[in-house]
Amino acid sequence: MPFMVETERNILNETNEWEDTTEYSNANNHDWTTRATKTIVFSETEVVVVNFTFKTAANPGSPSSSGAARLTIDDDPIISKHIQTVFGELTSHTVGCILELAAGSYVFDFDSAIYDDGSGTNSLI
Repeated sequence: MPFMVETERNILNETNEWEDTTEYSNANNHDWTTRATKTIVFSETEVVVVNFTFKTAANPGSPSSSGAARLTIDDDPIISKHIQTVFGELTSHTVGCILELAAGSYVFDFDSAIYDDGSGTNSLI
């Protein structure tokens, strides 16, 4: 079974290309803004697992705020998540996907956008 052999080979060659625990924060309204960027080069076709967490927190008493986060690769949107936050709660979602990428160089951008109702909403990615 060539597929299983190839899958086993890829798992045995697993590497962590980028792990960033920084929380990139912004408390202002903004359209899509890149929060973190990483260029990764693959010497052969790879199966890539991507995960990120997006959070919004509105100040207590705030009616609501809305935010979104996305992953782009070479400026192409790959996956996104929208969050609606109300009355001071912290809302958090982890988003992920599995991709197969051919050998080459790729620019991974993690972006956010947020609408703040004026109460000081904060977004983290």
